[in-house]
Amino acid sequence: LATYIFPMDSDFYTGETDDGNDKAEIVKAGNSFASRNVSGTGPFILTDRRQGVRVDFERFDDYWDTETEGNVSEIVLTPIAENASRVAALLSGGVDFIDAVPPNDLDRVRDADGVNLIEIDGTRIIGF
Repeated sequence: LATYIFPMDSDFYTGETDDGNDKAEIVKAGNSFASRNVSGTGPFILTDRRQGVRVDFERFDDYWDTETEGNVSEIVLTPIAENASRVAALLSGGVDFIDAVPPNDLDRVRDADGVNLIEIDGTRIIGF
């Protein structure tokens, strides 16, 4: 079991940044260096990002692992917040996969032609 503890420091999240931006607005809007800049050495490279709309990746030709060819040349991630819309997109072929199938749609997704439902054990904690 690994645990990462990140202390919430109110001074870190209040006031202004070095360049005069209100820290509260940055945290609320997610405008961070990481959200505006590419990093990493993975097999795909970011080609387009429209926050809240889509993120596009293409295979990175200079990826260090030359032994693994892979079978994907492009990835498009499209956030779909509504459960019903996400499931409808999957069942209609509009998307290739979704994450977090709603429990009330499990049987419908499991029984759908052309859909492979992969189930894994996990832990979900719901607090009241």
